[in-house]
Amino acid sequence: MQADRFLIWPFRLTTFLLFLTLFCDTSFAAIAVGGRVSATQNGTNVRAGAGSTTINGTQNSGALGTVIGGPTNAQIGGTGTTYTWWNVNFDSGVDGWAASINLAEVPAPTMTLSSPNAGATWQTGTSQTVSWTASGDTNAISYFVVRLSTNNGSSYTDISSNLSSGTRSFSYTPTSGQATTTAVCWVRAFNSGGTAITAAISSGLFTIANPPPTAPSGLAAAENASLVSLAWNDNSSNETGFKIERKTGAGG
Repeated sequence: MQADRFLIWPFRLTTFLLFLTLFCDTSFAAIAVGGRVSATQNGTNVRAGAGSTTINGTQNSGALGTVIGGPTNAQIGGTGTTYTWWNVNFDSGVDGWAASINLAEVPAPTMTLSSPNAGATWQTGTSQTVSWTASGDTNAISYFVVRLSTNNGSSYTDISSNLSSGTRSFSYTPTSGQATTTAVCWVRAFNSGGTAITAAISSGLFTIANPPPTAPSGLAAAENASLVSLAWNDNSSNETGFKIERKTGAGG
């Protein structure tokens, strides 16, 4: 009896799983109205309604679209397996209802700022690079805008125009008036309607620093009675003054 039980149990389990496969749509992807999906099969049928026998056309694997209706459970023509159907407005080609077994959710676009991040230093007067990555449904991105804050995010200024959706870096030359220790960079992604859909921001504060003054040169001394006149070449434009030191004694 013990052996009989052992043999019958896997047969019953297999039969149950086979029933689920044949008569039920067992795909549980997190598809929802307003979300983005892609076709997972070449020749995915796009129908006039949920379970309709009227086929509007087909979409190939990778075709992207936005879900505008569903879910509706229905058999094709009222017979056979029950599928879950979604009404999809595909980005190109035919639109209509597709079975969820032929669709996959496409994650919303996300971004990460590669640079500048916490602890970085930009030098004024020299070209600096803002770079980022984008993943997920990047087809939803129409353009990027790069913003800069010099006061720890209290306010931002756009430092770029609208950058194309394929852009992943931007060069910018900060000015001396932007010198700060509390800089933050923020890159925003917008859809074709001008709505921000994702963004990336510096992981922490970074510094925008003025370069150190260039040392003077050509120091010359001229004695006049009891006075000594000094002259030199000023090679910098960002100094606040000069300090003159005099040494006496051996080695002076």
